[in-house]
Amino acid sequence: MRPRWLYFTMFVIFSSVGRFMGVFLSDRGLTNAEIGWVLGTRSVVIIFCGPLFSGLADYLQSEKKVLSCLVPLSAAFYSLFWVVITPQGPFTSHGSRLGVCWGIYTLTAVFLTPVSPIVDGLTLKWLSSVGSSSASGDMYGRERVWGAISWAIANLTLGIIMDYTGTWMMLVMMAIGAISLTTVVSQGEWNIPLEKKNSEIDLDIPEIGELEETEELNLELEGKDIQLQTTSYREVPSEGIEAIHSEDVTTREGFETETKESEEKQGISCLMRVRRVLKMACKNPEVVAFLVCVATMGMAMSLVEMFLFIFLTQSLGSSLLICGVSVVVTVMFEIPLFMISDSLFERFGVVPLIVIAQVAYAIRALGYTLFDNPWLVLAVEPLHGVTYACFKTALVQYTKSDVADQGLETTAQGMASAVNAIGQICGQWIGGWVLQEYGSNILYRGAALIVCISSSLLVGVHLFHRTRNTVSQTR
Repeated sequence: MRPRWLYFTMFVIFSSVGRFMGVFLSDRGLTNAEIGWVLGTRSVVIIFCGPLFSGLADYLQSEKKVLSCLVPLSAAFYSLFWVVITPQGPFTSHGSRLGVCWGIYTLTAVFLTPVSPIVDGLTLKWLSSVGSSSASGDMYGRERVWGAISWAIANLTLGIIMDYTGTWMMLVMMAIGAISLTTVVSQGEWNIPLEKKNSEIDLDIPEIGELEETEELNLELEGKDIQLQTTSYREVPSEGIEAIHSEDVTTREGFETETKESEEKQGISCLMRVRRVLKMACKNPEVVAFLVCVATMGMAMSLVEMFLFIFLTQSLGSSLLICGVSVVVTVMFEIPLFMISDSLFERFGVVPLIVIAQVAYAIRALGYTLFDNPWLVLAVEPLHGVTYACFKTALVQYTKSDVADQGLETTAQGMASAVNAIGQICGQWIGGWVLQEYGSNILYRGAALIVCISSSLLVGVHLFHRTRNTVSQTR
């Protein structure tokens, strides 16, 4: 069984807690500001719980066991939403329903957040076990693309069904996805190929012996001198074996001591690495402008992910079918652009890609405020693929090459992810309040304006640095 089935079933689960979640909470009586507060909790959970459970999976060396626990637990907590769906339920007051919805969603996020990185880890191990390390990037993309396909199918299915049944069908979709993913995890032999590969290696190891001599043979083959080393062994008496064993134990104890000291130093070096990256980032105005763009794009994209369906249904009177179709349109354009992302980077470079992504987002956000017919929104949805593909490609490449020195790339990626998550939290918490108090036009036009300002800041700083470097070189 291939990892693509992990992604396919996992994104069925994600569809039940994705873009339709705002509509689901709205049907439970929550205001837009309260919805933003509840949904923003997930970004906070991502920062803290993702590394925790991912580290637990590495510690136990059993991703299957961890996934087999996390997926049913997240589905079990999510199923508790039934208590606020039932009109005769125990939580009838607005305050109690808000508290229950927040608690259930938070607990679901705690156990669901680590699933994606653990599945990524299982996939990479599987790819390594089948000998695709030389093309792991391409092979990973071929497996991961099935998640995007599942995301489109599941959202379209929910949109069609919920127009007739109601948003409670999201709980059914979660149950289907959880059962499917748990079955795939339990039935798939994700770690066994690697174990088999290691166990099937036939090493021709000689009997215990002592190195007697090394002879150097000089041969002449096709006019070239080749130097070979041959090693011969002789039997060692039992006393010699005991001496070798004693020396080996001493060496091992010394190695373990050095390893512990190295781990302690490594813990200190992690803090030092973060400081070094922050110090380098603060000294470079272009990096600061880049991180401002990362935060603003996190904020802006969260407004689409969490509030677009609320805008479509409340402001434009859209059906949930149109909401589902909009996801299909974004996926149709997102996948091809990701496949040529490397070519885009080589053709344009980092700063132009960020500008393209931000301009595409601004046009899309402004377009939302100009349409009265919800079907017309689909005309600007392809720009999501441009924004997402260009921005993600530029984010990875710029962080890897320009934010930090060699050897600090992973630390820099983590810092950029944290900045992006902070932007998402601000977008969800503040965006819900703005949507409730001032409406969707102010929300999306304001987001487009903020994105354009951050883009102008990056371009201005980039041009200033390039001009200064050109002048210094001519002197």
